Amino acid sequence: MKKILFLMLLYLTFTNINAQITTSITSVYLNNQTTVSNCNTLDFGTVQNNNLVLNFKLSRPQILPSGTGTLRIMLKLNSTSNPQVIGSPQSIQDTFWSGDSYESTISGNISASQVQQTGSSIYLEFETSGGNKTSSCSYPITKTPTPEFNLQPTSLNVSCGSTSSYVFTVVNVNNSSGTVSYSWNVGSGWKYNGVPVSGTFTTTTNVIQLSPASGTVLPSNVTMTPTLNGTTYPTKTTTISRPNISQTITAISGASTLCSGSTNYNFGTENVLTGQTVTWSLSNSTVATLSNASNTGVTLSLIGYGGVALTATITNGCGQSYSKTKNLFAGAPSAIAVARGTAQSEYCDIKYHYVPFIINQGTSLNFTYLYPNVSYSLISNGNGEYTYTFAFPKAYSGYFNMYAVVTNSCGSSNYESEGDFYIQSCSEIQSMASSNKSNLDTIFKIYPNPSNDVVYLDLVDANNVPEKNTEISASLYDMLGFEKEKVKIKDNKAVIDVSALPSGLYVLRITINGETETHLISRK
Repeated sequence: MKKILFLMLLYLTFTNINAQITTSITSVYLNNQTTVSNCNTLDFGTVQNNNLVLNFKLSRPQILPSGTGTLRIMLKLNSTSNPQVIGSPQSIQDTFWSGDSYESTISGNISASQVQQTGSSIYLEFETSGGNKTSSCSYPITKTPTPEFNLQPTSLNVSCGSTSSYVFTVVNVNNSSGTVSYSWNVGSGWKYNGVPVSGTFTTTTNVIQLSPASGTVLPSNVTMTPTLNGTTYPTKTTTISRPNISQTITAISGASTLCSGSTNYNFGTENVLTGQTVTWSLSNSTVATLSNASNTGVTLSLIGYGGVALTATITNGCGQSYSKTKNLFAGAPSAIAVARGTAQSEYCDIKYHYVPFIINQGTSLNFTYLYPNVSYSLISNGNGEYTYTFAFPKAYSGYFNMYAVVTNSCGSSNYESEGDFYIQSCSEIQSMASSNKSNLDTIFKIYPNPSNDVVYLDLVDANNVPEKNTEISASLYDMLGFEKEKVKIKDNKAVIDVSALPSGLYVLRITINGETETHLISRK
């Protein structure tokens, strides 16, 4: 008898340990109007905020495990996603139970944006105080997507001169069913069914054709507002624009130098497009006059002397235009004007003393005599001026003489300096005294040089760093000695933006505790 009682107790003990509480949903009350049972589909339709009331039943075996735990509504976006808790979990106490079951309700809200059109689901999960979890079956969820309408195309280029028809189509993205109408606002400048139209009109078809009323006036943007089953949905717009004028002319052909009489200018083998017109103009009417102007060319007659720009402006019927310019010179070259740069724009390195001269002639200038016979470089400053930088031996002290000739097809002009310029040696120029150091003694380096964008300033040697309290300042000067920019040096580094400066040479002067280090920068 004792053995039988022991076996029965052992059986009951294991049965109690393995006993499971089952969780089931008996029905779901959806949005206060639909009851769904037997784990059937919950159809949200077009409702955006959905209220769910779940009738549930918890059951346990007669050999009772504890009924204390937590009940949760769980939502899965799809079959592979992690579930999320909906609403507030409900705490279940063992005292709530009636024998082997507990029945009640739990509620929560689900937004339509939290579920897919198909594939989402909800279920109940009960977790005992001991951490064991059981779940109900799942209720699949479907929804009807919010009606969405798109207007195609979203943008449209209407070329100058075009009066062709353009098709505008409304796309019912989610194939939403019902009665649809479309309110169109075409502004002005359109024809509909061959008749000028403006403002708004309504159609029940999703396609219309419009054509510009004029080939030269750009019509308005087109908007469409759809209405489905009495509900209005967002307005969509097609943006109307004009492409840039077509450019077929690349240059003006003809002589660059005018000596006498008249010269014809044209576009060579290139032609303007049909509907485009050409307007010719001169920058200086005292140098020449224009005649025989047409869409293919013009005649320029010399009446004066000097530089002049010939411009052809090509315009279409819509008022769009582009221009091509040819720079000309009338007569023999003008007298050469020479101006020496300021001492502040001069620069010394280990071998040379660089001295800039501003001369109003460019590459056609020929130096026939230089004393001393030194090397030089040329950089255009624009506006007809050029910087010639001469490299003197750094120890040279004395006068500098030059004789130059500038020539074009009409003649030539001469220049002789007659010892007007005195060149000091680097050691004689007090403002450049600190520049007498060799490049190996310089603290900073600049790169890239030349540059048309930015120049970086950095240490030559990371081990040769100025002391912590060293006063460092820097300024950038042009070749006439005018300060162009204060340079901020932080942590022994700087970035100098030269992109807005004209092409030419510039001097960077860095002052370190009263001593100056100078660098020559070339802007391409």
